[in-house]
Amino acid sequence: MMDLDSGTIVIDGIDVSTVPHEHVRSRIAAVPQESYILNGTVRLNVDPTGAVTDEELVRVLQTVQLWNKIEQRGGLDAVIHEKFFSHGETQLLVFARAMVRKSRVLLLDEPNSKYGRPPCPTHRVFLTNSCAGSLDEEASAIIQTVLRSWFKDWTVIAIVHKLEAIVDFDRVAVLDEGKLIEYDNPRRLLEQHGAFKRLYDLSSPLDDSGSAE
Repeated sequence: MMDLDSGTIVIDGIDVSTVPHEHVRSRIAAVPQESYILNGTVRLNVDPTGAVTDEELVRVLQTVQLWNKIEQRGGLDAVIHEKFFSHGETQLLVFARAMVRKSRVLLLDEPNSKYGRPPCPTHRVFLTNSCAGSLDEEASAIIQTVLRSWFKDWTVIAIVHKLEAIVDFDRVAVLDEGKLIEYDNPRRLLEQHGAFKRLYDLSSPLDDSGSAE
């Protein structure tokens, strides 16, 4: 977390600027757009602090459907090399890293541009931005399932670009050159014919007649 120039970020009634950065980082799970792998074993990459048991690590890796491959290559102590995982599998490993964190807040930076329409967890806020990532269909489907199940009771804050995926969620913030121009329930924003409505129409797939679905 960086120092704020203005405004506040409040989680559970606590202004995060009053808490040491290290503590905030330890209590928030994040999945960046660019996956990163640490030099070392699978165990180190999923649980860098050694906070969870092997059984928990295996369960998480089974959930993201990586365990069979990892087990065949040496298990939790297998050393990850450049060709160990595909791009999609690397992103799934990063999700596994977030899953073992003792947190209830997940930050996502466009980890998957093919969500489809996930179900609505208890609390979600989505931000729109300008560049999109992509994953293979299999990894995308696994991420969608993980978001539905594992993170269903978490607060998820994400930057997304597939706007049809977020109409069932709690709030959408639309940014223009870093400035907030709209913030409301996405269905209400779609009724107002503002910036979100225009972006949604532009991003929605066209049917055979050329109209947005």
